Amino acid sequence: MGSRRACRCKRLLLSLLLAGASASAQDPEQANRPRFRAQVRVLQVDVVVTDGNGDFVPGLGVEDFELFENGETREITTFHSIELPKPAASLPADVRDDALVAPSGTDFSIATNEGAESGRLFALVLDDLHVDARRSGPIRELTRDFVRRSLGPNDLVSISFTSGRWRPFTTSRTTLLANVETFMGKQLRSSTIERIEFQAATTNDPMDAYMDPPSELQRGQRNLTTLRFLGAQCEFLESIPGRRKALVWIGEGLDYDINSWNGRPYAESIVDAFNGLLDRAARANVAIYAINPRGLGTINDDLILLSSGAAGVPTVGVNNSIYTPEAGFASEDPFLGTASLLNDRATALRSLRRISELTGGTSFTQTNDLAGSLDRIVEETGRYYLLGFTPESASDSTELAELEVRVKRDGLVARARRGFAPAGDQGDGTDENFLADASTSEIREAARQPVPVTGLALKVAAAPMGQDGEHALVPVVVTSGVADFQFDKDGETISDEVELWIGAFGLDGELADSTTRRVSLNVPSDLYPRLLEDGFRAMGMLRLAAGTYQLRVAVHESGAALTGSVLTDLEVPEPDDGVLRGAALSSIQQAQIPVAGYDREKTSLPTPITTTRLFHGDDELLAYIEVANPDERSFNLVLEILDPSGRSVKHVEGKAPGTREETVAVLSMRVALGTLAPDDYRLAIRAVDAEGKDIAERRVNFTVQ
Repeated sequence: MGSRRACRCKRLLLSLLLAGASASAQDPEQANRPRFRAQVRVLQVDVVVTDGNGDFVPGLGVEDFELFENGETREITTFHSIELPKPAASLPADVRDDALVAPSGTDFSIATNEGAESGRLFALVLDDLHVDARRSGPIRELTRDFVRRSLGPNDLVSISFTSGRWRPFTTSRTTLLANVETFMGKQLRSSTIERIEFQAATTNDPMDAYMDPPSELQRGQRNLTTLRFLGAQCEFLESIPGRRKALVWIGEGLDYDINSWNGRPYAESIVDAFNGLLDRAARANVAIYAINPRGLGTINDDLILLSSGAAGVPTVGVNNSIYTPEAGFASEDPFLGTASLLNDRATALRSLRRISELTGGTSFTQTNDLAGSLDRIVEETGRYYLLGFTPESASDSTELAELEVRVKRDGLVARARRGFAPAGDQGDGTDENFLADASTSEIREAARQPVPVTGLALKVAAAPMGQDGEHALVPVVVTSGVADFQFDKDGETISDEVELWIGAFGLDGELADSTTRRVSLNVPSDLYPRLLEDGFRAMGMLRLAAGTYQLRVAVHESGAALTGSVLTDLEVPEPDDGVLRGAALSSIQQAQIPVAGYDREKTSLPTPITTTRLFHGDDELLAYIEVANPDERSFNLVLEILDPSGRSVKHVEGKAPGTREETVAVLSMRVALGTLAPDDYRLAIRAVDAEGKDIAERRVNFTVQ
């Protein structure tokens, strides 16, 4: 008992030292929007080397490569062989199909950057503007299968639609799967089909279909939108160093023939956007992989559209070119017959192949094995060589410089991007305004990165806990070990400085709220072992309206110049959305550890939430539950601990409030772990009505040691 009392006293002293030294800065202006930019000094080129069978060739060294810029040999100044571990082959058991219906039912409240450097990076662009609606289902199934079986636990993925839906990178498979379910193709019908049907339905001059096709302006705008969207994705990826960045473009290709005389309205703009895409991909070192969901399909599915008129009446085209299902085109028109349909498809396929080839990726346009195509992309993003060199092309040049990488060994093929933009991105001066409350450049740079920074291992816990008018109160707790911190020693005191920045971004990229905390660690030397055991812990509070956010946390330690960041998804429900709005854990023992920035008077939580899911057997769990009861229903809250077999081993029940003055309420329940053997468990938090039926459920996995 004396030892426990001494520990509590030391922790109280440490808590006072931390609390007295921390300060929270004011939030930055809400209108600031982050820009992800990087200054290129040494150009990095990732290279995939294959043998005659198309298999990756490992074990090569820098001496096996040659690099040429505009035909001139350049010295390879940096070289790395990258081989990431293969991803798990199946979806974890705690991410189930029913999570698609209620993704908040699974515990994603703990995030970390540990292991992030071993993950792959995929930007999936589903080109809904260029996918036939009839192929929407197969694309959803293809993408679901990719998320379920091809991703490792640390792989970062974003899934976006060219029509404008963009989502940031995440490791949450549930978030990805829910996003996939909203995909629906919106492709216009073939230009040839539109012209044939236009002429069949009008008495105007047949040449009108050539001079002013029905959807030609819309078609041109859609092609321009797709190219610009792909370019914007590459620009976004530019700030991510040291990784092979795969942009997977799933679509049927661009269907606007800029070489056709009737394609002039948008031809120049599309050519400019095409070159701009190549420029941005080269600058960002992005390889674009194109997958055609049409596979080996023929033009027969297009012809079906021609024969689907009333009562199967043959469709009449220009110059009496008549199509019937049995005979095809009876009088072949060179502009609107089978050749024209084939040209439409060839134009689209050519765009897929060309963009992939010029950016160092691969196109999969003539195969029905689409899942196998994705497997190959996963393989290439996990095994490659990363070469660095200093370009000598004029830095003010706006032209793409030619780039070639060769392998000196016979029978091997090196595939890399074929060009780069010599002109570096000088930015637009917005970086000085972004993160104005952060005092260190390391914090600003880490918070700007769209992927985690791994120089300092962090864990983050966040959950909506309470309401302030129209805004939810979201406590965010950050923890880190201090073994690598470098403390200054002054007599009997050790000291260090740590800065913490927390921000929440909406899906439109706007900064919704942020806070900064600077912590001075001034600790008596004899308390260092306790600090080493407890680690660094700090808390900030965000006020957020209902919505979906990306939470970014950046931490910089001054002594050893360590920096880390964490990115995670955060869902803030509407005040009357559901019964169990949020759940978080703490424990009696965890509550004794000081957390810089925690103020009991400014939060609805009796203790800070914890980032650990590992508890001692003599501890007691504290479950904090945010409850909404707009209908003033009568229900009980049940805490149930399930063992690995699903058997209930602990059961605690309490009455939920039936009436309230506040929009939401935060309740706390506790359960002792004393009788549980060391093992993995699941805590089920359930709302149960008077008839014993579950109204809502939250699940949290934890371990007893």
